[in-house]
Amino acid sequence: MNFLAQTYDYNYTYSSGDSSTNGAATALSAGFFLVMWLVLFALFALPAIIVMWKLFTKAGKPGWASIVPIYNLYVFGKIAGVSDGMIWGYIISTVLCIIPFINFIAWIPAIILGILILIEFIKKYDRDVVFWLLYIFLPIVAVFMVKDAKYKGSVATSANNSNASASAPKPEAQSEDQQAK
Repeated sequence: MNFLAQTYDYNYTYSSGDSSTNGAATALSAGFFLVMWLVLFALFALPAIIVMWKLFTKAGKPGWASIVPIYNLYVFGKIAGVSDGMIWGYIISTVLCIIPFINFIAWIPAIILGILILIEFIKKYDRDVVFWLLYIFLPIVAVFMVKDAKYKGSVATSANNSNASASAPKPEAQSEDQQAK
């Protein structure tokens, strides 16, 4: 008996049927997932982009800034009117979320700062809570509501400046009083 001379065939092939059916099933499932991604993009991402574009333009910032990564976080913070330190902390913690193992800790300040900046951003517009909840959870509805939104961030500061200038005495009135004496 020659046990050492024995050879084994390690060439295993598996087949679950006709190979043309396997290709069709793969193409069908790939097409299904592609259609699902397009539907999700059309229902959530595209309307969110449109709403942010319009909100950025109402605040006097370029609309394209809402779709540029990292820069949109900076402009978002500027519109909200928060400090530069908070903006840069938000940007840095958000970028650190991309790095493996660091992201276990970086997401905490990213979410906290993001919520704080979002609260300040919300205060700059005259929309109610329903609009912002719809924007977060169902942005396709918010697209139709954003056209009536008014940016009130710079309006309040210009109103304060006009009140301050109205209460200040005019130099011409002082000179007329001095001439009367």
